[in-house]
Formats: sequence, C-alpha cells, structure tokens
Amino acid sequence: MKLGDLGLSANGLLINRISWKHLFVLFLILHIIPIWIFSFFPSQDGVSHIYNAHVLKEYHRHENYIIRDVWQLNLTVFPNWLSHISLTGMLYVFPPIIAEKILLTLMIIGIPISFLYFLNAIHKENAWVFSWLGFIFSYNYLLYMGFYNFTISISFFFLSFGYWWRHKDGMEVNNLIVFYSILLLTYLSHFVSFGLVLLAISVCQICLCGVGIISETWRDRSTRVFFRGLRPLVQFAGYILPIYFVLATYYLQSLRDHNSGNYRGLNGFGNTSGELNQSSILPIGIFQ
Repeated sequence: MKLGDLGLSANGLLINRISWKHLFVLFLILHIIPIWIFSFFPSQDGVSHIYNAHVLKEYHRHENYIIRDVWQLNLTVFPNWLSHISLTGMLYVFPPIIAEKILLTLMIIGIPISFLYFLNAIHKENAWVFSWLGFIFSYNYLLYMGFYNFTISISFFFLSFGYWWRHKDGMEVNNLIVFYSILLLTYLSHFVSFGLVLLAISVCQICLCGVGIISETWRDRSTRVFFRGLRPLVQFAGYILPIYFVLATYYLQSLRDHNSGNYRGLNGFGNTSGELNQSSILPIGIFQ
C-alpha cells in the first residue's frame, strides 16, 4: 500500500469521525425545533412549575404580604428544587413562556448529551454507535406529564455514573468534589434518580472488585491477596457511605412526614392556615 493511500485513508477516517458529530448536533437542533415553533409546550404539570416559580419570585415583594400570610417558605435542601430554582432565576430575565422553553431545551438536549458522555466514559471507541439511543428518550412520557425535575435528573444520572466510571480507579480530592457536586444536582432534581445512580454505582463497584478478588485469590490461594483485593472496596465505601447517609436521612424523614400526614417535601405543600385549596395540592414541596 502506498503512502498516499494511507494518507487518504486517514483523511477519510477523520471525515467519518467529524461527520457523525455533525449529525449528532443536527439531531439536537431538530429535537428542539418543536419547542420554539409552537406557542406552548403541551404538558400536564408544566404550567404548575411556572406558577410555583412565579410565586417564589414574587414571595418577598412588600405588596404580596397575603402570600406570606398563607405560605411559608420551606428552605431545606430536598429533591424537586432544581426546576423551581432555575425557572425562578430565568423569570427575572425572560417572560414565563420563554423561561419554560429554555428549560425544556436544556432538558431535551441534556439527555442525549449526558448519555453520550456516559458511553464515552465506558467504551469510547463504540460510543458513537449507541449514542443515538439517547434521542429516543428526549421526548418521553414523563416530560409530557410535566415531571420536569425527573426529566432533569435523567441527565444527571448519566453524568454522575459516567464521571464515577471515568475516575473510579483514581478518585482524588478534586474528583470527589466534582462527583459530589453532580450527585447533589441529581438529588436536587429527583430522589428516585439519586437512589438509582447510587445503587448502580455500588453494584458495579462490588462486581468489579468481587471478580478481581475471586480470580486473584483462586490463582494464588492466599488470604493476603484476598484482603489486599478488599482495599479498593474499602476506599469506595469511605466516599460513598456519606451519600447513602443523605439518601437514608431524606427517606426516613419523608416516611415520618407521610405517616404523620405532613406531605412537605414529597408531593405537596400545605399552607399556614391549615386550609386546603387549589395551590396546596401542587406537586412541589418548596412551601409548607
């Protein structure tokens, strides 16, 4: 084979690699076009997210004292906060409909991008083959139901999992800071995705360490090899157990609130007067 043929092959390979990335970006653009060409996005609970963000934005205005008489802000850190914080911040700059469209755009393109990042972390060579599957889940049933926080959490699930996989063999302090930050965003998005990513990471770590321990112990027939193989598992437990503490704390608190009839932070919020009205059954927990 001539040198020129090798150069031509290399250029062709480069073109192929660039072309799928261009096609990926084109798919991202095509997926957000429906958000912007129509006046509204049809969802069941999407309007309530805008309403709650608007109430949160106007809560401290002097003339809105009646809102403060009825509602009390629940400023504890719990899931389902992220969409309301994002929308509230955008409402200071954009009108409500535009703010929702921006949030929807980030959610829709976030799923395939985070899925591609996850695939790159696990098997970079074949990531482009399966990256297109992320687009299938961009417009999902829960998005049309208006479950914005859960849709946001899907992206953070893949980002958390992918980042851990990429740095699992050498988790330094700076890596832990980034890892904890992504997990915090997952927690603030949705409790279910937060629990699932912890479970998935833990199962993978146990399986990876277990296979290594069994194979090396069987080969060397030595207890020293067995205990040496446990070291990565102990290190993993050291930085993942605090996250499980957060998971258990919120779950037990939610269980206690549910049993006592207080649904704060789960799927509703109450008002200070104890009356039930239309606002008190909205699916958030930022007010109590």
